[in-house]
Amino acid sequence: MLCKNLCEKLDGILDKDGQCHAYDIIDRICLSLEIMKSEDRKSEVLSLAGGCYDGNHVAHYTRAKPGVQYKFDFVPVEVRSEHDPYIVWAEEGYQIKEDGSKLQLISYVLVIAGFFFGLITCVSY
Repeated sequence: MLCKNLCEKLDGILDKDGQCHAYDIIDRICLSLEIMKSEDRKSEVLSLAGGCYDGNHVAHYTRAKPGVQYKFDFVPVEVRSEHDPYIVWAEEGYQIKEDGSKLQLISYVLVIAGFFFGLITCVSY
């Protein structure tokens, strides 16, 4: 009975042998790319830097519910630069630190630029 309750909490299915089977499905994919100079320095090459999720994983998983049929006709795939603010934020453990991190600096620049261009737009009309 204890195994059955634990298995249900995990959204799993208990088989005849008493083993609990739970499945995870991919609900989105994200790749982090870096731009590198080629060996001849005449062109740039894209290189896979890893994934966007915790532990540098490429895919994000969700626990599948028993009895539900899942269709994989739409799995979002994102491709981001390794310098993308989201990637920097994920590497920081989804915390904005007060140490002058790249994400904080980029955020301040974008907010100031937004106010500046908003002001120019209001003044020009």
